[in-house]
Amino acid sequence: MRGAGRGRITFKAVKPGTAIFEMVACEDKAALVLRGQGSVVDGLVFRGYRVSGGNGAGIRSEMGNLTVTNAMFLDSQEVILG
Repeated sequence: MRGAGRGRITFKAVKPGTAIFEMVACEDKAALVLRGQGSVVDGLVFRGYRVSGGNGAGIRSEMGNLTVTNAMFLDSQEVILG
């Protein structure tokens, strides 16, 4: 896929705890499936992740560096997978 694995991205809530990702999983894996050079997740809430494989997560980092601050993970099968 052209462009896959490129770049850096930041997901940041304006106020920690106010941006909530809930129950909708990308690729039957996680709320966020990350493949860039680097990712920052700050102030997000991840809640209720369940997938058919039994390992639904808030974040799945498949490539690059990952920094997570001020995040909450509630009632999911997994928290962060890498």
